[in-house]
Amino acid sequence: MLSTWDVKYELERSLAIKCPCIQYMLANTKIVQAALSKPKYLSRFFNPDSSSYLNILSTFAHQYTLDEEMGISDSTEIQYVINDCLLRPDNYVLKPQREGGGNNYFGEELVQKLKSIMNHSERKLYVLMERIQPYIFENSILNSTSASGELNVKKMVTELGIFGAILACKDEIFLNEFSGHLLRSKPLESNEGGIVAGYGCLDSPFLV
Repeated sequence: MLSTWDVKYELERSLAIKCPCIQYMLANTKIVQAALSKPKYLSRFFNPDSSSYLNILSTFAHQYTLDEEMGISDSTEIQYVINDCLLRPDNYVLKPQREGGGNNYFGEELVQKLKSIMNHSERKLYVLMERIQPYIFENSILNSTSASGELNVKKMVTELGIFGAILACKDEIFLNEFSGHLLRSKPLESNEGGIVAGYGCLDSPFLV
């Protein structure tokens, strides 16, 4: 039986248009995002003296790998952020190389997980990220769990995702443009925000 990566390898060898292709699939992983948040890696793609470089760098939350061998965070940086995380766990989130919600660690769970993996190779599978503190507002959610359509006003936070479409062949780009957005909201007390997993819900921006 072929593994997932074997299937992906066969697809990449074909003439089919891949969505996503392996480059963009890997670019979406936590480890690559952590690398691109570092000036030394981002400067490979953008001129450090350009405004684009500074603007992009400013959008990243601080992210750290937990093993120096990964070549992204050095031992001094790793030790500092671990010590700070153990003292102030609410300022961080521990993320594995997975998507879909329900996989991240927060608060005391983060502390316990961090302690359990630091002396094991499993630590290479995680990225420790500065926790984003979003704007808090009041809103209500209507879903299948709402009793008789009742709306309860709650404190909420939201996350805006911007979609892009790109069509390329090696170094030649045929299309690269904005293609929509996704706004999702969740109750303030919920750490996760996955819509399919039931943590968050679709929302609409209110332009003022």
